[in-house]
Amino acid sequence: MRWIVLAFVLVANPLFAQGQAPNRLEVVRFVSDEDPARFACAHSGRPCQADWIKAVAAALHAEDARWGLNGKRGNANDLSLDVVTFRIGPTDRHVQAFDICGACGGSNPSAVWNDITNWKTIGQPGTAIWVKPAGTVVTPPVDPIDPPDTPPAVDLAPVLAALATLTEKVDAIAALALAARDAALDAKAEAEQAKVNASDIKHVSLPALLEELKATAHPCYRGRVSGWAGGSVELCPAP
Repeated sequence: MRWIVLAFVLVANPLFAQGQAPNRLEVVRFVSDEDPARFACAHSGRPCQADWIKAVAAALHAEDARWGLNGKRGNANDLSLDVVTFRIGPTDRHVQAFDICGACGGSNPSAVWNDITNWKTIGQPGTAIWVKPAGTVVTPPVDPIDPPDTPPAVDLAPVLAALATLTEKVDAIAALALAARDAALDAKAEAEQAKVNASDIKHVSLPALLEELKATAHPCYRGRVSGWAGGSVELCPAP
């Protein structure tokens, strides 16, 4: 009978009906590793001492809106620097509380997950109170996605060989084209020279040619004629 009554109380209690908070130590570790300097400043007495707990609470709240910061002894303006809360009841005081920083403020702090909920006083004034986080949200870790299948390797050797053969053919055609161009240029130069030579011959004057022929002709011949007293003759080529 006692076990039946206890089971009825557990089921009827709204705190247990909503379930308890899951262990989110991996989120605490992720936020701590994401910015080690911020974690080292946690609960240190320096101006940055609340940055880490606020970042953790924001990351948890982004995952589940029931997560939040903790107001000490029911004071929402006096935040715990190493505790987060999880709402499980009708008011902001119906919360579970978790200490998430071991040796916080010391030289070697560590991320932890310790349930420090006082179940005897939960929901009463002056106890832990849920405070909604604000500020930058740090994305918590997610399950890795399997990488896509690697596409099969492609053998490029035949393609490269065909390109090499084509390159050789193109080079041979280019060489023939250059040779044809050079031959055409030589023929053009010879034709131009022949034209110049013909022009030179055309412009040589006829009198100059005659004078040249005359200079090379036989000279006149002079002699005496027998039977012709005192007579002599001169024979010259007719002009």
